[in-house]
Amino acid sequence: MPHLKAIFYDMDGTLTHFLIDYILARKRAIEELEHQGIPNTKDMFSPNNPSRVTLTLARKYMKDNLKFTEERIRWVLDKVHERIVEVEREAALRAIKVDEMEELLQFGKRQNFKQIVCTFNTHEVAVTTLKKAGLFHYFDAIYGRDDVKHPKPHRNHLEIPAKRFGFSPDETLLIGDMQFDIQAARNFGCISIGIRTNFEINTIENADYIVDQHHASKKIIQIIQSCFQI
Repeated sequence: MPHLKAIFYDMDGTLTHFLIDYILARKRAIEELEHQGIPNTKDMFSPNNPSRVTLTLARKYMKDNLKFTEERIRWVLDKVHERIVEVEREAALRAIKVDEMEELLQFGKRQNFKQIVCTFNTHEVAVTTLKKAGLFHYFDAIYGRDDVKHPKPHRNHLEIPAKRFGFSPDETLLIGDMQFDIQAARNFGCISIGIRTNFEINTIENADYIVDQHHASKKIIQIIQSCFQI
């Protein structure tokens, strides 16, 4: 039975309640693209799609149809990113912790596990969120989407902190409430625990273990004790 050395945590929906108006963020992204001269031809961009999908489509359109240089494409996408971050910052200032997770964080601290946040928020927004929610002091490191070349679900988001702190996939686990959290764990090769919430796009069916948000800490601690040598 392996020793547990580290726990990866998603942030929104896992450690803090999901307060980001993601539809507004997607609309702001589309508005900025149109402002920068990228037409929403045949409704190519939709607020029903994740922002990363919109940005991928926009990049392709700018390169193939508008013949923008790579420098101009990056400039436009940076402007779009700024609009998205505005919405995320606003949510960070209203952050509320998920009380059901704090017992687990305290347990991890007592056991000297490395506790690492891997979030699709920016590093700045993640720090603001965790400080506002009163959880910042529990963590050894925070990795936002701007701290890694390939964010979740790519394994790179977990590999970078693993290399920094010197642990392997079988010595860690990941806790999250979205499918790309679970897929990131699978791609990295560690155990995944999905948190079931009432959020409409909460999809965790492929997780190794699934727990309800209510009393999540106790259930996760039991899973840890059954899977690892403590």
